[in-house]
Parts: sequence; structure tokens; C-alpha cells
Amino acid sequence: MYAYIKGILIEVTTNTAIVDVHGLGYRLSIPQSSFSNLPAIGKEVLFHTTLIIREDAHTLYGFISREEKTIFELLLHVSGIGPKTALSITGNMDTALFHQAIQQANPSLLCKIPGIGKKTAERLIVELKDKCSSLSFSPTLSLNSHSTDAIAALLHLGYPLLKVQKAVQSVLEECPNSTTSSIVTAALKKI
Repeated sequence: MYAYIKGILIEVTTNTAIVDVHGLGYRLSIPQSSFSNLPAIGKEVLFHTTLIIREDAHTLYGFISREEKTIFELLLHVSGIGPKTALSITGNMDTALFHQAIQQANPSLLCKIPGIGKKTAERLIVELKDKCSSLSFSPTLSLNSHSTDAIAALLHLGYPLLKVQKAVQSVLEECPNSTTSSIVTAALKKI
């Protein structure tokens, strides 16, 4: 029904945004990752949207990128995944890394998302592998044994997945052939 909403950002919290479009305020549920990418209050913003109608509510979900919206909509077709869990997944893992985890059948990485256990991660891989193969996302970091181990080590230390992803990505851009320990050391300085 709504492909996107473009207007002035009026109010924002970690999981909602209110956008004024010519005097009409739209309340959107947004992923946590969008919160840090939003412009300042009073500036123009564009959200790619999905409207979900339930018996008790009509909820508008907004995403800064088309890729996040695509992943969100794919997740809604997985059995046992509702809008709340789909929003959590898109908000806690970069879309390109999620795509790589699905394509490389890496349930341990998917289990790092809050609320996703081993069985759900395996179900995501089985149900989305074919659907995700036709999609292309610009790779943000390549998953190899060193980067995967570094991500696991940093997550074990208690750092949030999105911050870990960004830090490891930054380290790999500077030194693509780093070892696990050098990735962890350099990423800790960036977090």
C-alpha cells in the first residue's frame, strides 16, 4: 500500500519514528540499526515502508534502505517469524552479512541475533537459502575463519553485534589479510 514515506522527521526513539508529511504524522516502527542512521530532528527523511494489518493493529514499518525492507519482507514468509522478530533481525545484523550467513549456511552467526536460537537459525537458512540466492547485496565484510572467529570473540566479550560488525569491517578494509587476534585487537580500539 505504501512504498515509501518522505517527510520531516519530528520525533524518534530507538524503535519508532514520527514523520510529518504535509501536516499528517506517520508513526513508523523502525529497526535499531536505523536509529543511528537518521538525520537530525527537523530534517527530511525517506523511509521504505511495509504496512502490516492485524486484527488489533495496523502497523507501518520503516527502513532507511531498500535492502533492509527486502530482508524484513522475506523474513515474514518464514514460519514462526513475525514482524517483531523480523524487525529485530534486520535491526541487529547488517543485510549483507545476513545474506552471507544464509548463503554460507552459518547458523552460529545467526544465533548471535537476540531472540534467535539454533533451531530458528537453521529454519531461516533452509527457508531463505533459495530466496536469497537471487538477491545481491554489496558485501560489507567477507566471512572467513578469521573474521568469523573475531566476531564470535567480540560478541563473547558482550559487545553488540552491529558495533562488532562495523568495527571488524573497518579493520578488514584497512588490513584484509589480518589474523583473528589482530582483528580483535584493532576492532577493540574502534568500538
